[in-house]
Amino acid sequence: MRITGLDHYLDGGTTRVDTKEESFFVDFRLGTNTSGEIYDRYPDHEDAKIVSNKKSEIISALVEYSETTTDPTIPILIRDMS
Repeated sequence: MRITGLDHYLDGGTTRVDTKEESFFVDFRLGTNTSGEIYDRYPDHEDAKIVSNKKSEIISALVEYSETTTDPTIPILIRDMS
């Protein structure tokens, strides 16, 4: 998996992780009961599903991506997902 970009939402902490194949949403919204969970679409979407089987793959890809960008949120995202 190779990350092509990140987008940070203003809901208190959701991060969209884009890859060439698909996007994932890491839930760190304020007041959420699913902090750190990974979804296949925005967590509030009625059809959103948790895809926990991708967590280690996404963390590894974030580590690689952090070597190519200066986004200061990546180490925090990795720490909070671990």
